[in-house]
Amino acid sequence: MAEENIFLFVPNLIGYARIVLALLAFYLMPCCPVPAVFFYLLSALLDAFDGHAARALNQGTKFGAMLDMLTDRCATMCLLVNLALLYPSYTFLFQISMSLDIASHWLHLHSSMMKGSTSHKAIDLSGNPILRLYYTSRPVLFVMCMGNELFFCLLYVSYYIEEPHVWLQWLLHVCAVVCVLKSAISVLHLITASRNMAAIDVYDRERERSKAEHGYLQLSEEQFQCSIYLDVFTEPATTSCGHNFCKTCIRKYLNSNYVCQCPLCKITFDRRPDLCPYLLFLRWPLSSGNQFNGKLPAAQASTLLSLEKWPVTSALGRSARHYFLSWCV
Repeated sequence: MAEENIFLFVPNLIGYARIVLALLAFYLMPCCPVPAVFFYLLSALLDAFDGHAARALNQGTKFGAMLDMLTDRCATMCLLVNLALLYPSYTFLFQISMSLDIASHWLHLHSSMMKGSTSHKAIDLSGNPILRLYYTSRPVLFVMCMGNELFFCLLYVSYYIEEPHVWLQWLLHVCAVVCVLKSAISVLHLITASRNMAAIDVYDRERERSKAEHGYLQLSEEQFQCSIYLDVFTEPATTSCGHNFCKTCIRKYLNSNYVCQCPLCKITFDRRPDLCPYLLFLRWPLSSGNQFNGKLPAAQASTLLSLEKWPVTSALGRSARHYFLSWCV
């Protein structure tokens, strides 16, 4: 089977066309406002079609998501640079708008990718309700983005018109409201993304600290660590959010209705993870002072799933009672 060429996917080809149109608009902005605005808005309008093409053709890629993000940010930034030249007294506001737009979207995209999302638009639906509406409602997303771009374009065109028509001024004020709302959403982007990054940092630091305290060696490809106790095991109970847990930790988050909640993400799942009835004993103190590392057969393990200590049977050659400290899949 021939290797797919990601760069020639239809959504990415649309992205290249957007870049060409944006470059034409930037080149014409100093002298030709009408064609410049036409090419700029056409480039912005195509942003609504590359996503549809990606979903229809099953050609959504990380490269395409990054290309789409960078094209949006760079196009708006270049237009604001031109507006700062035309309206020097408002340069500070244009600088704030550029900085907020770039910083918020970049941090939001980066935190989304670190959490495992394939796109900056694939957010946790349990998060901020405003961002949830912004990214799940396509009409809202289209109106906000297009209204924001149209506001800056109208500012640019108004500079070359001595007496703008009343309808043009009315449309400019309406789009100004949309621009302010989108700036507020950018602030929410920045806050939520910062919190996500901080949570990821806290989790990574705690895990590294626990590893240092326990002195664990580098794990092989067949080994996993419980995200709570950090016990090493080979058959994890993996939740839908991608975290690995031993059976002890998973059982703590199962209620009477068998609803499982991830101990780290606090995300609730409707079905419990599939747990294999094997017990891994990391410590088995024997009377002779030795330790036993191994697994109990499934037939014996299935009868011990609810026990925290038990008498060692004669089959194991001991009659004393032993504690098992952890049991994992």
